[in-house]
Amino acid sequence: MKASKRLFALGLSLLMVGAVTPALTAAPVAALTLEHALALAEQNHPSLIEAGALVRAAEGRVQQAGARPNPEAIARMENAPFRGNTTGNADYLAGVGITIPLGNRREQATRVEDLDRQRLGFEAGGKRLELQRTVQAEFATALYQEEARHLRGELVSAAEESVRITRVRLDAGDAVPTDLARMEAELAAAQAEWNRSDLMRRQALVALASTIGLPADDVRGVQGSLGTTLEIPALEELAIELATHPAMAAAGAALSAREAGVSLSRVQRIPDLKAELLYHRIESSQRDAFDVGVSLPLPLFDRGRGRLREAEAQRDAAEARMRSAQRELRSQLREAHGLLTAALADARTLELQVLPKMKIVRDGTEARYAAGDLSLGEVLSVRRDDASVRLRYLESLRDTMLAWAELRPFLKP
Repeated sequence: MKASKRLFALGLSLLMVGAVTPALTAAPVAALTLEHALALAEQNHPSLIEAGALVRAAEGRVQQAGARPNPEAIARMENAPFRGNTTGNADYLAGVGITIPLGNRREQATRVEDLDRQRLGFEAGGKRLELQRTVQAEFATALYQEEARHLRGELVSAAEESVRITRVRLDAGDAVPTDLARMEAELAAAQAEWNRSDLMRRQALVALASTIGLPADDVRGVQGSLGTTLEIPALEELAIELATHPAMAAAGAALSAREAGVSLSRVQRIPDLKAELLYHRIESSQRDAFDVGVSLPLPLFDRGRGRLREAEAQRDAAEARMRSAQRELRSQLREAHGLLTAALADARTLELQVLPKMKIVRDGTEARYAAGDLSLGEVLSVRRDDASVRLRYLESLRDTMLAWAELRPFLKP
């Protein structure tokens, strides 16, 4: 319960900050970090602004539900004859009337609206976590494309160096023109791959800017590391904290609000009492008097049974939604935890076992080719294998960040 209150307060405070702080009109960012991207998203994304407005609207409903009924001003002319001195022989009444709700209807209505406000606050926290997940996923994609573009640039530089070495060897008689043609073709292919990678990088930056809520050209580049060291929390620990997830907290608040709605519907079946106190002026006899009266509707036709049935059905529906949300969250948690575990294992295998050995093979092959001990076909094959492994490693790091983004909503706030 304390964790749920902290989560609600955190989400609400962030929304209130967004309510009083205008959206950032940030200048174009050349090297956007993940932390900066998350901060920009929280202040610019329309979904969080909308969520904050809905919470404030709910606060207004809470305030209105607790308001007492306004008194009524009453002024009447009675017993006015059709003939003769109509106004002189009439009776005049002036006073006030007030509606008195029987039972604790006002308290029950306030409780219903306050629970609904809590539900919206928890949902706002859930939207914030979902936005963080989306931003982190888009950032991981953009960072991967940035790293892949850099790797493609290294391959272009290596191909250019190979063309230079081959030309030197051709002039020295150690190579044939076909060797140079193959190297130049390799350079052209590497340049084409770099161009394609550059286009995908720019597309990823546009997608990231859109997710944050910024114009497409405001994100010029990203900065960070795909190889961040992560410690996977135990699945059992995360399952224990599942009850504090915003979706579960929102479903619980919705169920409590529907249960309070049932109580309110029962109270609303009790009619309101109306009391009147009037000053009475009897013009015909020039006398002053007063009237006191009460009225109470008789529940003969409308007994509020339909409203009570509706409230009970809505309570049952909210209870079913809560059970469904719990099952869905457990399934998402298991899937996200499994994906992160597999992605981390793949990345660590490539980093600790494959990449070091591939570097030894590549460096030795390049040295032997420069010395003329290996053929062109052998060095090209090793280069392709090395590039494939390095790209595979980048993909594994990207997959790790994506999996971590999926697991992030289940972590403690």
